[in-house]
Amino acid sequence: CLDVAASCAALAPVIGRFACLLNGDDFGTPTSVPWAVSYPRGSLPFLAHMRAGLVAPDALHSLPVHPFQVYLIVNALLVFLMVSYIWRRARGVGGVTTGAYLILYGVTRFGWEFVRDPSVGGATRGLSVSQLMCLTMLGGGVVLLSSVLIRAVSIGPGRRQPGRVIDVSSARILQSRANEG
Repeated sequence: CLDVAASCAALAPVIGRFACLLNGDDFGTPTSVPWAVSYPRGSLPFLAHMRAGLVAPDALHSLPVHPFQVYLIVNALLVFLMVSYIWRRARGVGGVTTGAYLILYGVTRFGWEFVRDPSVGGATRGLSVSQLMCLTMLGGGVVLLSSVLIRAVSIGPGRRQPGRVIDVSSARILQSRANEG
């Protein structure tokens, strides 16, 4: 049941980040990339730039910023596709999909935090709160996936567990009958 929820969990940020894009929440750092976005006077990015002395109070727009929300939407869609694939392949082994989601989302979101504006939670020195949460997700995913792999592969020395065995190198589930010992 948790694996089914994990296979769809990445869709929530798609909806949430679209709303953030429209509101100007969680905007990125100033940039000159061609796809940068500017927000109108009175928006959160404009007010943050005005407080920092980057734009005049009578300016019409904020500085161009990374569309951080769009990056997170694309990231969430890619994580959703990857985790859905893993769920289809490993749904018989509880915990694999959840562990994969925690690892994939934690790792990818961690990197995107470097283009998030510090005034809305981006890192100023060291790691941001979101990056610390990503590390927690990564750690939880590694622990969960490791325990699933250990449980699925072996019971004791020289004995294999009957049933499904996870082939980590190809992320496929193989059926095996253990007639050993």
